[in-house]
Amino acid sequence: MPKRRFPPVRSNKRKKELPETSEEFLDAGIGLEESGDRWRAGDKAKAGRFYFKAIESYEAALERNSRSFDATYNRQLDSIHLVTRGSPTNLGTAERKAVQSHRECLVLDPDNQDALFNTGQALCSLAEALVEYKNTPIEARSEAWKFLCEAVEIFQKCLQVQEFKRASFGPRDGSGAGDGDTDMDADEPPGGSGNPIPSQGGREDEQMSEGSGSDNAQWVIVQTPVTLSQILDTALAQLEACASLLPLCAVENLGGKSLSWAQSMGETLLSSKIIPLSQETGREQEVALAKANFEVSLGEASFRAGLTDLTGWEAAIHLAFPNSEGTTQGFQELCDRADAHIRLASTAADKTEEEEEEAVAYLAWRHYAFAAKSLSAAAKLEPGKSEIHIARGDVEILRAKLGVPAAAKSRDVLVKNAGVYYRGAKRLEGDVRVRIEAAVKEAMVTFESGDEGELLKGVEMGPIVKEVVVEAVDEGLFDAEWLTRVSLG
Repeated sequence: MPKRRFPPVRSNKRKKELPETSEEFLDAGIGLEESGDRWRAGDKAKAGRFYFKAIESYEAALERNSRSFDATYNRQLDSIHLVTRGSPTNLGTAERKAVQSHRECLVLDPDNQDALFNTGQALCSLAEALVEYKNTPIEARSEAWKFLCEAVEIFQKCLQVQEFKRASFGPRDGSGAGDGDTDMDADEPPGGSGNPIPSQGGREDEQMSEGSGSDNAQWVIVQTPVTLSQILDTALAQLEACASLLPLCAVENLGGKSLSWAQSMGETLLSSKIIPLSQETGREQEVALAKANFEVSLGEASFRAGLTDLTGWEAAIHLAFPNSEGTTQGFQELCDRADAHIRLASTAADKTEEEEEEAVAYLAWRHYAFAAKSLSAAAKLEPGKSEIHIARGDVEILRAKLGVPAAAKSRDVLVKNAGVYYRGAKRLEGDVRVRIEAAVKEAMVTFESGDEGELLKGVEMGPIVKEVVVEAVDEGLFDAEWLTRVSLG
């Protein structure tokens, strides 16, 4: 799920070498944050160190002025950058801290649309971290369900705030993507600050800038109209939260709101708000993809609730993504399509271990093949995306493990292809964590193939390596004995 973020409010006051006041610590934090932004694409570890220092600076600003919305808001944004992937035994620790920081921001300004949107996104990220693993305990799934319900409610409030602010500007000429977008980018996130001066939910600031000194100092409040695209962004985020909720609502022992509740909420949101807004803003293609993902989640939820079987889930995927073998779609659609096929295939593969049904195994084989074709097409559109090549390697490994004649016949070729894809991903520029994942999986494939028999040859053991191994075992790529091999079993 790509997350939309708002830029923190920037202060124009001159920095001092040794900050003393709240404003000076705020400025210092902004400088550190900007350094983190510069390193984020190439070295997330180094970027993280800058973000951590920025948070410390914002906290120092808050020690001197606990009501500083700017420091609280900037701190909650940087906390998202520090979110790391969890493990089955340490789920969502960083995400929890981020959510808490966002909630503190809302305490200062409950109706700030930027803070509302980001809090909803942080809750969704936390829920995603909690259910990332197949063996996630039911308690964690229940907690994720609660966070997603809260996110849906917060996005709803954000929509109400945005629609009220838009209405407060009165009738405007024109419509569509250009309506209200002359003051800012049409694709900017909800409430996206074209505002160079701090503004708290459209109210005048009650606090003067520290160090302003003069009784005649004034705040200039600049308010820009909320655009239709910004409202659509929030509605899409709410729909995505509903889609994530659906499979969790299907689990009986989570209790709470029903599957029909989440389904009705998403369908109403689509028909009454999202589709009309897409037509006015010219974003029909983006909305069509969001609708398809929601329908796929509904198909999965129906299966998990016992309302349909695997063929019913399969039908939902084909209805949402017709022409599964097509290669003319956009990059994100191809990735989402592949993910839908992988989720179904993985579930079907698990069922073959329980029931040993050849038809179910063949269904898994067929959908892994659909996923492979979509990923191949995506790789042609974005050859520099190392994550796509890793996903291609994963699918080849999963196909090779199936108990169907086609898999047995081509097993060696599939495993060899996986190694090639992992090796290609390792050589690409990009996120350090992704390169380590590619290197570890390549080494695991090489070891299991009996070539150069040294365990994880060329890979320096560390926490990320162990994390990758845990994930690979959880996803069914490699056997559980790997946990013992890396001292985790």
